[in-house]
Amino acid sequence: MSLNEQEAEAAVTRIWTEIGLRPTGPDDDFFDLGGQSLNLVQFLARVHDRYGVELPVDLLFEADLTVASAAGHLREAVLAGQRP
Repeated sequence: MSLNEQEAEAAVTRIWTEIGLRPTGPDDDFFDLGGQSLNLVQFLARVHDRYGVELPVDLLFEADLTVASAAGHLREAVLAGQRP
């Protein structure tokens, strides 16, 4: 499986919306949208459930966690085929 940039951003946007955030573009920041550590855990779990990959927990400490940067992490993990 592979995701292009637009597919990955759409996937992140969809999941963030499901967990209560309302991103409108690729530069929207997770924490500026009201995201908290519990939301991040929910995001990581949904990515794992849907794509079978684990994103790094250190995303929690990323200063600028945007839709685009999260999508980049998702694409890299899917391309690398990281499995739990």
